[in-house]
Amino acid sequence: MKKKQRWSLRLRLSLFFAILLLMTWSIALVWSWLENRAYINEFFDTQQMLFAKRLAAADFGSLTRQLPDTEDLFPKSARVHKGEQEDDALGFAIFDRQGRLLLSDDENGSNFIFAEKGNGFANSRLRGEDDLWRIVWLPSLDGRALVAVGQELDYRADMVLEMLAGQMLPWLLLLPVLLICLAVIVGRELAPLRSVAANLEKRAPADVTPIETEVPAEARPLVRSLNNLFLRVGSLLRRERTFISDAAHELRTPLAGLSIQAQVAQIAKDPAARAHALEQLMAGIKRASRLTDQLLMLFKLESQQDSSQAAPPRQDEVDWAELLTEALAEAQGQVEGKNLQLREDPPAGPAAPAITGNRDLLAILLRNLVSNAVKYTPPGGRIEVALDQRGLSIANSGHQVPAELAPRLGERFFRPPGQREPGSGLGLSIARRIAQLHGLRLVVRIKSDWFEVKVLF
Repeated sequence: MKKKQRWSLRLRLSLFFAILLLMTWSIALVWSWLENRAYINEFFDTQQMLFAKRLAAADFGSLTRQLPDTEDLFPKSARVHKGEQEDDALGFAIFDRQGRLLLSDDENGSNFIFAEKGNGFANSRLRGEDDLWRIVWLPSLDGRALVAVGQELDYRADMVLEMLAGQMLPWLLLLPVLLICLAVIVGRELAPLRSVAANLEKRAPADVTPIETEVPAEARPLVRSLNNLFLRVGSLLRRERTFISDAAHELRTPLAGLSIQAQVAQIAKDPAARAHALEQLMAGIKRASRLTDQLLMLFKLESQQDSSQAAPPRQDEVDWAELLTEALAEAQGQVEGKNLQLREDPPAGPAAPAITGNRDLLAILLRNLVSNAVKYTPPGGRIEVALDQRGLSIANSGHQVPAELAPRLGERFFRPPGQREPGSGLGLSIARRIAQLHGLRLVVRIKSDWFEVKVLF
């Protein structure tokens, strides 16, 4: 399915504000048209009424003629400034009560249709015309005549449009300028984001240095998140490089030993020597296999984001007593082979609480702790295990670790000097990492001739 292509942020913002400006301008246009129309109607209705009142106060006894045209009132030989006039601005007519026209202007008043019961404003057409006029009818003061003063409604509409054009046309002409300025401003404000994009485009895959570009306040959370991501990726890369280097170093020795034992078995002529070499070769293969399994487990645990992350994805209801019983049962053969005394103290108070976590990982944690205790306890020694609501304790006698090195126990590939038992220094490190993933705390204590590891709940 083809992915739908989205427009750029700059184009979308420009279009959004362009549409917003056009809508605002259109609303302002309609609003101004309504306001101007109401003002023009009020103004001319008032003017018509005043004109009608003046005519209504006149003496109509001798009015039996029609006013001449404006051009006929001025001498044709004289240069007279007649002002700006509109023939449709106002028209008037005066009728007697029988509907006979007494006086009118020469242009339109003579075509007014007499309304015997006319009183106040009314919209009507003139005789022989289709245009609509607004006419006010008013009786004279002596009651002998009826005054009509009218105005063509198209004249008012044209005046409203002219006023509207005078008000809105400058804004319409400036609208493209506003849109261009808006596009320039949006582009300028988005320039830091383009700079960040260019920085990321040119950046080498292993470059995890923070982004230093100044960006608007709205984009700072994005840049801050990217920088935090770079820090985590950098930390992950450093851990992986260290892990690969340490793993290569740790695997080099057992592999070299396997090679030597294989050569001895190949060239040995004595059957006993060959059998011994093959026995050593098989033991070396087991150690290398266990080391490889531990390295893979450690790599899996180190791949978790950080120690504050929630427990691994699979969640089980884990019973500590059950896991401990299984771990001790697996080590029973080694315990008997070294003639060790294994004592499991009953809980002094309430049983250990259940935990929600990854059962397989917690089983590995207990298995590693029990295996270390069995491995480093001399023959005939003692191992004491205690489980209560506060935590799990596994202690063994005959420790060979100086007390000052206790804080370093649990570091990857760290083995205290003087150790005679084979190992890789990963068992306790894996146990500590599993404890961290489940929100537990692993503590190492050295007291007298006892070595104790505690898992605190």
